[in-house]
Amino acid sequence: TILSSRFEGLSGDIAFDENGDRLAPYQVMNLQASNEARGRSASSVALVLVGLLDSATSIINLTSEIMFGDGTSKPPMDRPPGCQPGHEYVGAPVLGCSACPSGKFAE
Repeated sequence: TILSSRFEGLSGDIAFDENGDRLAPYQVMNLQASNEARGRSASSVALVLVGLLDSATSIINLTSEIMFGDGTSKPPMDRPPGCQPGHEYVGAPVLGCSACPSGKFAE
């Protein structure tokens, strides 16, 4: 069957896993703004090759840093910082910490 086949194709080694998905290297691309475009409109952005994923081994080999929307390689926080005691995080319409309502407390 094709699932147990392994051969050399135009794009390199061809093999499949038990689900029929091709085991191949995949490019890891990062959408980056140019230095001139930061802080202005996003008209000057480019996809930049930052690494490869080998799907046969699940290994990612990064060849350069991944850049985030703020122009740094520091990953953004996945949640807001904690609030001071006596304050709680509130969502929309105002995001941030506010004093707890009377009778309620937060540590």
